[in-house]
Amino acid sequence: MKQKTVNITVPEWMNVEVLEKNFGNNITKSIIEDPKTKAKTYSYRIENEKADVFEEEMQGRTYVFPHLMILIKSASPEGNKITYFEKLQDQYNWYKALVNEVDNDTSIIRDRASQLIQNCSTDREKVATLFAWVQDNIRYVAFEDGIAGFKPDAAQEVLRKKYGDCKGMSNLLKEMLVTQGYDARLAWLGTHHIAYDYSTPSLGIDNHVICALFLDNGIYYLDPTVKYMPLGEYPAAIQGRQTMIENGDDFLLKVIPAFESKLNTDSLFCDYRIENGMLIGEGSYTYKGESKQLLLSLYHATPKDKLNITLKGFLEKGNVQDKVSGIKIEGTDSRAKETKIAFGIANKSSVQQANDEYYIGLDTDKDFSRNVIDTAKRKHDLFFPYKQRIVQNIVLNIPDDHVLVHLPESLSLHRDGYRISLSYTKENSKIVYRKEITFMQQLLNKNNFEQWNRDLAALKKAYREQIVLKKK
Repeated sequence: MKQKTVNITVPEWMNVEVLEKNFGNNITKSIIEDPKTKAKTYSYRIENEKADVFEEEMQGRTYVFPHLMILIKSASPEGNKITYFEKLQDQYNWYKALVNEVDNDTSIIRDRASQLIQNCSTDREKVATLFAWVQDNIRYVAFEDGIAGFKPDAAQEVLRKKYGDCKGMSNLLKEMLVTQGYDARLAWLGTHHIAYDYSTPSLGIDNHVICALFLDNGIYYLDPTVKYMPLGEYPAAIQGRQTMIENGDDFLLKVIPAFESKLNTDSLFCDYRIENGMLIGEGSYTYKGESKQLLLSLYHATPKDKLNITLKGFLEKGNVQDKVSGIKIEGTDSRAKETKIAFGIANKSSVQQANDEYYIGLDTDKDFSRNVIDTAKRKHDLFFPYKQRIVQNIVLNIPDDHVLVHLPESLSLHRDGYRISLSYTKENSKIVYRKEITFMQQLLNKNNFEQWNRDLAALKKAYREQIVLKKK
């Protein structure tokens, strides 16, 4: 038997609450009070507890691993009470005191903001311009060192250095907006990696600061640390999270809206004809939301002299028989709602010819065909980076001298957290392949792993099916 005891002694003059999180039967608790000093000792006996195993694509540690959350509310070491975080108001007061100590030079910020929006006409255009400028021109550098882990850097310093952490970048954006007459405020929150909300006042419940803008009878939540996410869209890490917004001496508690999967759509359209035993045609990928954000992060990280060859490799998917040409990309800045990549393609890898018949597989992406979960090794639930939607519409024009011999069957799988559908239809002289894979939730519970693997097996089988055309 392996065992260990953890003791935490709290003196009588401290007001502390100890919360146990994710405890199983292997951890037992007892509280012992010293009759002389009145100090309380919280004793935790741990027996044969399995080691914590961190895996890729799992929920944050506070959702999963056993731990203690210690809420230090107040202390009276010499009879004089010191209040820490008895109520959420106490935590807000401390945050606000740190913000009030920041010496923002509004004249410098006002001049720079005015220059940036001098050609803008509407409020929305001005706000979107300032937001995108901070996203694109200030580098995010996480910084946690003593009080600097909580106190924002001055706006003019972030502007001068061209880098900052979430607090500094949000403070700069807030000041830019305020100097132009907008109601912008700092807002604190815990991202989706943290299991807590503001019902338990503590420095452990939040890890992020953004800018809340009150405009058009609503609130926009601006996270300048995330590039290529335009005004009105929010990264998955903050969607659905409770946030504490500064409101003078008081605060506001709000919940950031959560979006449906369709915001993060990755779509493909192709129109093929058969020439010389190949699929010849034009295609275009369109990316929105998190899919766009991920693509553009890689796009802008690629040296300009290697962009074309990198895009070719991306579109050809490593198939040496396929050749992509005429690549055009649109919507590559932070204000773009979508990014579109158009291209011409000569696809040889998807066509096999035997005598007077063509065997054709239209899906070259085969999304999720390799995402089978090893249930013997996987310990935790699967937590996808974001709710995703993949859509494909691929058209095959049947040659005049060929007829359709075989059309693959459709596949339709509807589960609580995801949907998978593939279909083939003949529309006059065209065959239309449609695919949609949608994740309505980010979390795939372990109890659903076997069903997930069965569904992927069915999906892979459907991917192997081919269209058969025969010469007349």
